Amino acid sequence: LLLDTTALKPYTVYLISQNQGFLLEGVPSSPGSEVTSGTFEAQASGTFSNASFTGGFIVSTTTPATSNVTDISASVQLDGAGNFIGSVDESGAAGLTPALVTTGTYSIAAGGIGTGTSPVFGVASVPIRVISANKFVLIAPADDSAGRGTLVVFEK
Repeated sequence: LLLDTTALKPYTVYLISQNQGFLLEGVPSSPGSEVTSGTFEAQASGTFSNASFTGGFIVSTTTPATSNVTDISASVQLDGAGNFIGSVDESGAAGLTPALVTTGTYSIAAGGIGTGTSPVFGVASVPIRVISANKFVLIAPADDSAGRGTLVVFEK
């Protein structure tokens, strides 16, 4: 499987079930030079909207994280109208910052693709991808010069 066409990095894909798996950079004959990994799972069928996401969600960054990435854990409330409020703990190169109160917005299109905003993300908007009515992910901007963002999971 070739995912990065600019650097031509090979990845090994492992299936866990019919619609779920993970990948690692490199193959046995050509191991990767970095620790790159990821997971994938099928998107639930149906249409989505802001109203698909209401109530409490637990938020966390995915592993493996590096020292150049800010890790977060949070508890947020989504109102179904595109707004959220929550409490966020951040841990990064500058240390731990507990109990930050944050607000933000989200906008989800029928196909499960959207955007989100919050001062925690540090940019105008971030991409959102819906997995199901109980789970979506976003890609927070990079904390380092290599441009590595952080996958953030929102789950009921």
